[in-house]
Amino acid sequence: MSAYDGGQVSPQEAYRHYTSELGGHSVGVLAVSVEECAELGIEVDYDGSGFPAHVSLRFPLVSRSATIRLARQLVKLAMARGWLHGPFVGDTAE
Repeated sequence: MSAYDGGQVSPQEAYRHYTSELGGHSVGVLAVSVEECAELGIEVDYDGSGFPAHVSLRFPLVSRSATIRLARQLVKLAMARGWLHGPFVGDTAE
């Protein structure tokens, strides 16, 4: 998983960057909001690490099982919103 600032790049640009420029494998783009992260106690750090639109999600210092529960909640929120780009069958870039 990679996190991007949606205010700086579109879902299509994020997908292209991750797959074409970074050589990552992706089936598509989902999203969660800063507000959704905050409600779960997850900090969004606009760190620009490696490229300007990069953000890091900083989970609270809790047990591994609690971290997994938080991650699953993020996935549930993202899936409820729906795919912003993709999903694609297999592992292909556009």
